[in-house]
Amino acid sequence: MTTTPEPVEDGSEAVTTQRAYPARRHHVTWSKRKGHIMSADVLIIEDAADLAELIARSLAKRGIETRLAETGKAAMRLIDQRRPQVILLDIHLPDMDGWQVLDYARRQFDDFSARVIVISSSDEEQDRRRSQQYGVDHYFVKPFQRETLSQAVEEILNLG
Repeated sequence: MTTTPEPVEDGSEAVTTQRAYPARRHHVTWSKRKGHIMSADVLIIEDAADLAELIARSLAKRGIETRLAETGKAAMRLIDQRRPQVILLDIHLPDMDGWQVLDYARRQFDDFSARVIVISSSDEEQDRRRSQQYGVDHYFVKPFQRETLSQAVEEILNLG
């Protein structure tokens, strides 16, 4: 991972981070405003890379650090490395469903307490019921407003 600080016109500091993922590299840029730098860790588990990057940029503008996973297996590896505070979870992943990722995390760590926001293309009643069973904080159906999602994350992190 490479991090390069760059000054920005408004006096804040922009940081460009490259992260390696299977078969592609993501470039995520965000601005850290003075006095508004968060060490919060949000794991975005979303197989649509463009959407994941848009969400990451939206949160980064608010000073919230994100990590990205395009598959369930990649998400499990990232959870093993560092437990997130918030998970933005697509429940329909290419290699498994998102609920399996949550089950894995809860089996691995007795004290796993990440808050969960589902981001899904499904508006099925069974998925909504299952999200309640898993204690999901919010359920967003694609397409959704990134601003509304960012506000929900800030609310969970008590920033709003």
